[in-house]
Amino acid sequence: MKKIRFNPFEKTFTTRELELLNYFGKVRVFENLTDNELSLFLPYFHERVYKKNEVIFFRGDPSRALYIIKTGVISLTVDYQDDLEELTKAGQGASIGESCLLENTNRLLNAIVFSEDSEIYVLPQLSILEIFENNVFIKAKMFNALAKIYHEYNDNLFEAYRKSLGFFYLPMVYKNKMSAN
Repeated sequence: MKKIRFNPFEKTFTTRELELLNYFGKVRVFENLTDNELSLFLPYFHERVYKKNEVIFFRGDPSRALYIIKTGVISLTVDYQDDLEELTKAGQGASIGESCLLENTNRLLNAIVFSEDSEIYVLPQLSILEIFENNVFIKAKMFNALAKIYHEYNDNLFEAYRKSLGFFYLPMVYKNKMSAN
């Protein structure tokens, strides 16, 4: 017979908090956090409804928030001449705007609501940075997740380059960021 331990000092969560922890715990930037760690973010999430064709952010805007899609579809685009070229669509459970985990960054893409409307959880960058300041292990776990996401993007970029038969100039990716010493 298995003994059940009960700790009266262990943090307990409401049903709603458990639902949110379960939902956010599946989001890639949060997936390595414990419920207790993730619960620190709960008071800072704001729910917002965006309408079709509403811009969530433009490329070049300061990265001031992380967005978790509750419902709807978001089109992620890049500017190309006088038009927008769609790169992908993000739906329920996806996060967009992960660059806000890094200070002093700007958006690389445009995010525009594709569906009729979209409910989105918005987490301000200031709240994230405050939690990071007081919880170095949470910061490390989330940066590890961010590094994995960016590694996957790079892997996809190189795979696209290989398949495109070199139709774009890959050295532009590095723009003199690496020096040969």
